[in-house]
Amino acid sequence: MAVNWEAVNAIGSWAAGIGTVGAVIIALRQNKPKVMVESKVMSCTQPVLVGGKWTKDNILFITITNTGLTPVNITGGGIKLPKTSLYLVPDPQYVPKILMPSEQTHIYTDWLDLQARGLKDKDLSIAWDSCGNYYYTNVNIFRRISRTLWWKYGKQPIPKKLKDD
Repeated sequence: MAVNWEAVNAIGSWAAGIGTVGAVIIALRQNKPKVMVESKVMSCTQPVLVGGKWTKDNILFITITNTGLTPVNITGGGIKLPKTSLYLVPDPQYVPKILMPSEQTHIYTDWLDLQARGLKDKDLSIAWDSCGNYYYTNVNIFRRISRTLWWKYGKQPIPKKLKDD
């Protein structure tokens, strides 16, 4: 049985072509910024100035971490509400900031104040960069779908003061 060397050569050429396309895709994806946003409600040991008052308890910390290989210029962060965003007023020493790989910055606000406005979920935190990219808190797929539907079709929470009137 004779080996058809032209067919073997064609298989090698196809494998090299597929490998080249894969290498180009990986190279293009490496340069894309990757940012992780986390939010936690915590208590501090030292008082923190939030909204003009000193507090230690029930502070919403939004941590923004650059997990990619390229620097990212984070220009803001906040809590996203339907059809708008509630922008938190960050301390100017933390945001805006250029985050190098593995660096992080924090934004914090009073969680009790947000709960008084009717907000129940801290996973609605977002951050945005100077290129207009938005980064969201990482949650499971079912939570992402319900969060997106709420942002698209939901109503804004009504403050308790307006409900009582």
